[in-house]
Amino acid sequence: MFCSDDKHPDDLVRGYRQLVKRALALGYDKMAVLRCATYNPVKHYGLEVGLLQKGDYADLAVIDNFRDFRVLETWVNGRRVARDGKSLIGRQSSGSKTTFPLMRKKPPIPVKNRGGSSRLSRRSTAH
Repeated sequence: MFCSDDKHPDDLVRGYRQLVKRALALGYDKMAVLRCATYNPVKHYGLEVGLLQKGDYADLAVIDNFRDFRVLETWVNGRRVARDGKSLIGRQSSGSKTTFPLMRKKPPIPVKNRGGSSRLSRRSTAH
C-alpha cells in the first residue's frame, strides 16, 4: 500500500496517480504497483468498493497508458462519472439551506497593562 507523511496538501490533490507513475518509472512490476494502489487499501480499510470480481459494481479508472497514466474515464458503481477530467455528475440540490449565526461586534474592553492601555474586542452571536 502506498503511504506518505510528507505531502503538501497541493500534492494530495494529484492522489495516488503520481505515486503509481513514479513506481512504474522506477521499474516496479505493473501488477504489483496497481495492487498497492487499489486492492491493498480496499482490503486493509474494509472499503465497500468494487474489486472487479463477479457480482461487484465497476469501480475503476481507464487510463491512456502506463507511462503517462492519464485518466480517461472514471467509473463508480457501474456508472461512468467522469471523462477526460470532467465530471459527468449533474448538480443536485440538497433542498436545505446552510445558515450561519451572524456575529455582532460589541465595543472593545479597555485593559490596563504596564506599558499603557490595550483594547480587547468581544463578540457575541446573534439569537
